[in-house]
Amino acid sequence: MKNGIHPSYQQTEVACACGKNFTVGSTMNKTIKVEVCFNCHPFYTGKQKLIDSAGRVDSFRRRTEIAKEIELLKKKSAKKKHMTDEAEEEETSSVLSEETAAVEEIETENTSEAETSEEVTAAKKEKKPAAAKAKKAPAKKKA
Repeated sequence: MKNGIHPSYQQTEVACACGKNFTVGSTMNKTIKVEVCFNCHPFYTGKQKLIDSAGRVDSFRRRTEIAKEIELLKKKSAKKKHMTDEAEEEETSSVLSEETAAVEEIETENTSEAETSEEVTAAKKEKKPAAAKAKKAPAKKKA
C-alpha cells in the first residue's frame, strides 16, 4: 500500500434506535446512527417489529384521496364552464338570428333599390348607343 493516500482506520461508536450502543472499526470519525441493529433486527431476534409502515400507508391513502378530490373539482369546474359556454352559445345564436334577420331585411330593400337602379341604368344604356352612333357617323365621313 502507498503511504499517505488511505484514510485512517479507528474504532467508531454505533448508536441504534433501540438504544443499543456498540463499537466497530471504521474510517469515519463521528458516531454512526442506525435504525436497526443485531439486537433488534427480526432476523436475529425472531420477533417481528413493524417499522412505521402504517404511517406510510396512511400518507399514501391521504395523497390518493386528495388527488381524487382535486380531480372532482376539476371536473365540476369544467362542467360549469361548459354550462356557461352553452348559455353563451344560446345567447350569441339568438343575437345572430336577430342580426341575420336585420341583414335579410336590408338586403331585400337593397335588392329592390338595385332592381330600380338597374332599370334606370339599362334605360340609360339604351339611349347611349344611339347617341354614340350619331357621333361616330360624322367622324367616318371626315376620314
